[in-house]
Amino acid sequence: MKILFISAFFPYENVSHAGGKTVYYYLNSFAKDDEVTLLTFVTKQDFNKLDHTYPYRLVPAKYGYTVKDKVLRFIMSKATKYWPLQKYCGFYNTYDEFLLKKKLAELAREKYKPDIIILEWTQCVLTRELVHNYFPDSKIVASEHDLSVVGFQRKVEAAEKGFTAKKLEDLKRLELGALAQCDMTFFHSREDLKRAKNMMPQCKDKFSSIVPYYDDYSTVKWKPTTKNIVFFGALNRVENVKSALWFYENVFCKLKDTSWNLVLLGSHPDEKLVFLSQQDERVIVTGFVKDIRPWLQNCACMIAPLVMGAGIKVKVLEALSAGVPLLTNEIGMEGINAENEKEYFHCQTAEDYIRVLDAFFDSEDKLTAMSIAEKKFVKSNFDKEISYERYRDSLLHIAGKK
Repeated sequence: MKILFISAFFPYENVSHAGGKTVYYYLNSFAKDDEVTLLTFVTKQDFNKLDHTYPYRLVPAKYGYTVKDKVLRFIMSKATKYWPLQKYCGFYNTYDEFLLKKKLAELAREKYKPDIIILEWTQCVLTRELVHNYFPDSKIVASEHDLSVVGFQRKVEAAEKGFTAKKLEDLKRLELGALAQCDMTFFHSREDLKRAKNMMPQCKDKFSSIVPYYDDYSTVKWKPTTKNIVFFGALNRVENVKSALWFYENVFCKLKDTSWNLVLLGSHPDEKLVFLSQQDERVIVTGFVKDIRPWLQNCACMIAPLVMGAGIKVKVLEALSAGVPLLTNEIGMEGINAENEKEYFHCQTAEDYIRVLDAFFDSEDKLTAMSIAEKKFVKSNFDKEISYERYRDSLLHIAGKK
């Protein structure tokens, strides 16, 4: 097959965000079996990191390279946000659309004819009509990392600044409308797949799911030699900062045993978290850690007390793959149908977390059994290689190659 990936972000090796890792995994997997081209947006900073050797053809839409370029993008970004007639209602940058058109036109002039076009992330899914105009004979596939209307709705309900009911309706119209026009949609979460089928029953036969990429830590042999409670993720993201602060204030400070440590593991820690570690010596902020396995192996448990977000949480899968006892809530387990008290501890309230942690070491046999069960669960339900084979088989089918 000839496959064109169109990605909102460049999925280079060791990219820091979970979505980029998933695109990188599937992009390189397809490149072993098919003729693959990647059209992606690349900043000067990212482009300079690369070794420029890939198993696929790279078509970079570069931005941020000159002062003129930066000024133009700034002006068009403001137009995207404030111009009421902007066709994407502010959800897709006008300057990015300009760059995308330019690159699509270049490919069309070459007489390039992909069998399949995969649109990564909702931002690119919204451009489905534009892409179709350049390649009317190609099958267009949506790769939905999150069903964006779900996360947006949660932010509206939480009264987050800039998230309004009117914008939610605009996004719902645009996102669901684009998905309806795609030949196939692959959700990265089974929960999002279920939601989409309920929202759009007329399209349910065109909806499927794939396993998101996660770092497999199954070689970790969990043996708690510390009383570290680990929270890990990008510590400059709003949702992670809010979750960490919520846990500290509502749970950590109320535990009976004051010998626990709270380890905040991740890059670019927010100043609020750094300040917290300066005020309480039991809070450890690591900053970037190249290899988290030693932290997982020696910790007591991992937490994911998420207060917002949508889609499957890769860090949850990674903790389960390592066999580290996990405490999380409904948002953390979204799309991961693990069993409470067997493969993780379900903690919906602060009181739930306190109850589990205050009695945590009462039954070491239960913790050992949970560690074993977690690893088995991930291996049985989130096998990336099997997911790729099914993904490719589906694309061969809709491309008429099978």
